[in-house]
Amino acid sequence: MRLPLLPSNFAAVVLGAFALVLAPLALALVLAVLQLQDLAAAGRDSSVRAQEHGAQARAANEALVGVERALRQAQVLGVPALREAYQGQRVQLLEAMRSLGTGLDDAPALLGAVFAADERVRRPFAEGQPAQALAAFDELQRAVQVAAAAADRQLAAEQARLASGPQQAARRLLGLAALAVPLAVGLALLFSWYLGRPVRELGQSMRRLGDGDLATRVVVRGPADLVRLGLRLEWLRQRLARLEQTRARFLRSMSHDLKTPIASIAEGAASLEEELYGPLTPPQRSVVDVIRHNTQRLLARIEGLLASDRPHPAAAAQAESVGRVDLAAVVRNVLEDHALALAHRRMVLAVDAAPAAVAGDAEGLRVVIDNLVSNAIKFSPPGGRLQLRMDVQPEEVHLSVIDSGPGIAPGEEERIFDPAVRGTAAQSSGAPGSGHGLAIARELVQAHGGRLRVVEAGRHGGAHFELSLPRLPEAGHAA
Repeated sequence: MRLPLLPSNFAAVVLGAFALVLAPLALALVLAVLQLQDLAAAGRDSSVRAQEHGAQARAANEALVGVERALRQAQVLGVPALREAYQGQRVQLLEAMRSLGTGLDDAPALLGAVFAADERVRRPFAEGQPAQALAAFDELQRAVQVAAAAADRQLAAEQARLASGPQQAARRLLGLAALAVPLAVGLALLFSWYLGRPVRELGQSMRRLGDGDLATRVVVRGPADLVRLGLRLEWLRQRLARLEQTRARFLRSMSHDLKTPIASIAEGAASLEEELYGPLTPPQRSVVDVIRHNTQRLLARIEGLLASDRPHPAAAAQAESVGRVDLAAVVRNVLEDHALALAHRRMVLAVDAAPAAVAGDAEGLRVVIDNLVSNAIKFSPPGGRLQLRMDVQPEEVHLSVIDSGPGIAPGEEERIFDPAVRGTAAQSSGAPGSGHGLAIARELVQAHGGRLRVVEAGRHGGAHFELSLPRLPEAGHAA
């Protein structure tokens, strides 16, 4: 689902959203600039009109004084001598009054009064009666003064309006800002929701996949490129679901195929233990006990694999299995499991394991030590020596497993911990192996916060592995 008129590309949507969010603010800025330009133009026009008004008012006063002077001189010198001077001053006065009257609201009435008074002065003057013309001059003077005062008042009112213009413009701009800012904020919130929704949906889908939820479909709505990303994530979910189904089928099939022969071995061991085929000597009975014990362990491991296909109970079981572990007890249990192999290969066993507590999963630590011991037995020659030595430090416990086999070739001390990698000496020995044991062992040790490394062999050769784990304080000194 997309908002109308929005591009499908995410970058284009971001740019479009940015432009739309800025549009109200840009519009308010443009209107503010136009308002300021109008105020500036009106101020210039008013200044020009004020200058023109002052010039015309001065011209009218000077012409009015000139008319009065011509009338008074005509009484003494006679009208013919001053006719031209009077006419010139009269024309200047009327032109000045016409200019002053331009733009006046009641210009026809005011100018009409001036022209009528002028006519009452002009007629007697033209008839050679300057005394009567001078008597009518006072009326002309009053009409001119009234028109000039009206022009002054109108100019003052216009300047007052201009003086209040900035305040009015400021109020209008504040009003525009009051509209533009909430609109911009609203658009920003709208686009943040629109652009954030597909990102949130992608994040939720990734979180579900990380939590192992492969059943919920991935649905992303928004720009086309994010929708395509959601479709790729949905493809990944389907792929993982198919792989999980394949893994579960393989695990069930493998467990079933393993349980049948192991159950047969267990039945055979039980028949021997019950002496159904004749009495057993003590060494034979110990061998049967080892077979029975290991078949039970294999069956338990298979049941554990099947249980791991059910994520929640398995996780709960794993959480309950983490606790205080006596590493020396784990070493003893592993050596008991390998007693038959040690006896068969006539190996000399030297164990120095003092009780030491570590935090972890007893079964996981047993897998680590079992891997190291089984490798030592497998690669040591018959009659060889296997040494397990524990060094208990205040902060750590170090367990060394040393054999008398071919050892680790120089330069392979880290490489042998990679999955599906076997050392040169292991390959040349002809002993079977997959190369995954040490990789699994190191992963388990790192999960316990410890280290597993190869120690440089001494003069007698052989492989020397050192397992280091954080030590727990004694129970009596625990906080």
